[in-house]
Amino acid sequence: MKGDMKKMKNKKHSNIKNEYGKIVKCPICGKFEAPNNSYRVCKFCCFEFDTLQIEEPDYAGGANTMSVNQMRKWWKYKTSFDKNFVFTDENPSASYKAHLFWDTCPICGEKIVLIRDKTNPEYREDKDGAKCTKCGWIRDLVQAVEPDMKNGLNKLSVNEYKKEYLFKKGGKD
Repeated sequence: MKGDMKKMKNKKHSNIKNEYGKIVKCPICGKFEAPNNSYRVCKFCCFEFDTLQIEEPDYAGGANTMSVNQMRKWWKYKTSFDKNFVFTDENPSASYKAHLFWDTCPICGEKIVLIRDKTNPEYREDKDGAKCTKCGWIRDLVQAVEPDMKNGLNKLSVNEYKKEYLFKKGGKD
């Protein structure tokens, strides 16, 4: 992780840094415009403009807890129910909820050991695709934030998976 961070910091972000002040659209929803390098927050999806995250769309943990690609997935899910969805309608924020599940499994509550699952092509530096060694849930921050979302990295939603896990353990939901 340290080496990846250093590599990203040393990487020249030519497309963005050379165009300082240029007006760009929000990379998540496309509805908000802001000057490059402004660190403004989109009033529709709550994405904070972050040069590194825009340049490296799989990088999570910059100005936004979720990566650009994770937030796009989240935005697509939210607007599939309501085309006029606005982030401020939610409480607590998706970014806050994503932070809660950064290291903890939403199914069994165990700390997720971040071991690369080489069979999972979705595994990236943002750690999505890491598998919980206790219950087998595949880490997907978007599904963790949206517990009823199906067909992310896990076919079952978080709520369905948790119910099945408790049933197998002999517990009740």
